[in-house]
Amino acid sequence: MIELDPREQAERIAASPILAPADSLCRLLRYLAQAAIEQPGESVREAQIARDVFGRGEQFDPRADSTVRVQTSRLRTRLADYYRTLGAEDDIILELPRGQYQIAAHRRGQPGTQSAPTPGTAPHSPPSSAATRSSPAAPPPCWPRVAAGAIAGILAGALLMFWLYPVLLPPLR
Repeated sequence: MIELDPREQAERIAASPILAPADSLCRLLRYLAQAAIEQPGESVREAQIARDVFGRGEQFDPRADSTVRVQTSRLRTRLADYYRTLGAEDDIILELPRGQYQIAAHRRGQPGTQSAPTPGTAPHSPPSSAATRSSPAAPPPCWPRVAAGAIAGILAGALLMFWLYPVLLPPLR
């Protein structure tokens, strides 16, 4: 059961520059926040979201149309971006757990909850303090090493052919 009213926080996030340009994501966030109040503890059905938020008809088939799943994934990413940047100090955290169409709301620092969702972390593991300050540096791309190895191989083959060329040719008459 939801203890906090997520609608005010949803409006704050929807008005932020991170989410405001994406009207469909704002509608989805507001819809899920309202559903959390009206149907606490229940996940909304995908077909219901497709009809109510995205205007799909009664014949909506989630196997043929992935709109709801795609938009939910985008909303999840934007929520993580919001809490990593503009909402880093917000008291109320809204989360959209994977595999569910249900908003989870909790207070920041509440025992047993994580302080902010971040991509790449486990859903119930708190992020490390280093991870919340800055994201780790991405590993360097491997294509320069692959290219250097290919060039070295080609040069070695050419050198071997140049060295073996007199041995492989029949003598001239």
